[in-house]
Amino acid sequence: MKTREFIKNEWYNLLVLLMPILLIAYFWDKFPAEIPLYWNLNVHADKYPKVYGLIAGISINILLYLLIIFLPIIDPKKENYKLFSITYKQMKFGLNLFFVLLSIFFSLVYLGYKINIGSVHYYGVLLLILFLGNLMGKIKPNYFIGLKVPWTLANEDVWNKTHRFAGKVMVIESILMLFLGFFLDNQGINIAMPIFTISIVAIPIVYSYIIYKKITKIESKE
Repeated sequence: MKTREFIKNEWYNLLVLLMPILLIAYFWDKFPAEIPLYWNLNVHADKYPKVYGLIAGISINILLYLLIIFLPIIDPKKENYKLFSITYKQMKFGLNLFFVLLSIFFSLVYLGYKINIGSVHYYGVLLLILFLGNLMGKIKPNYFIGLKVPWTLANEDVWNKTHRFAGKVMVIESILMLFLGFFLDNQGINIAMPIFTISIVAIPIVYSYIIYKKITKIESKE
């Protein structure tokens, strides 16, 4: 892809990536000498020199974006990406925006703004999962995006049914967790989030195996 064509297709993602760079450049002298790079729901952090911390955050955003750009190029099923190209662009933009906004919130905290970064992370992740859940059913077979277990990769019908089901699970559970967030304290969230994370993966995988067995059983009788 030529540079001009790349910029034409990716201008909005490049603009998003530029946002934290401009913020950091403008407020560089106002950042403390040391900044935290790790946060949890209790807002504990390990501190590192400003140059390392701020540049590392920007670099991670760029590397993640480039990874998403190159996945369709190196995937053996690269032709299938053409079948869900719009969906993939939406996913790429959503992921890019999520990580960039997260880094911006971190930067604002470093600058002294009173922001509960644990809550930002909690609700941000849930909104991202909710967004991705609405796109899951449109993903076609590939080796990088989606639920890649032997039976989904072996049968396209199983793949499609699994991802439509997985999308519903992600949407329903995300909405439930968003609602519960108003009632759970940090300890409750620390318990609920791992259960949520495991369930949105485990439930669709079990479903996919059941569907695979049903389909292969029917096919064997024909």
